[in-house]
Amino acid sequence: LDPPDISEGRNLGPFQKLTRREIEVVIHTSRGLSQKEIASEMNITSKTVEIHKRNLKEKMGKISDIQLAKMAI
Repeated sequence: LDPPDISEGRNLGPFQKLTRREIEVVIHTSRGLSQKEIASEMNITSKTVEIHKRNLKEKMGKISDIQLAKMAI
């Protein structure tokens, strides 16, 4: 998995506000992975995935996992 380049100046649209790890969570979510599977892929705890999801949803307007996955495609 290679998250998009989030270097300064690059326009990522609605993902501009997200951290690299939050973008990784979005990508894994769009692939249909469960929270536990995402945690395993990213070598973090399931609780950390939950925190990333909560933070990115707050930044993007309280969207659902399905809406998030659609935006990532």
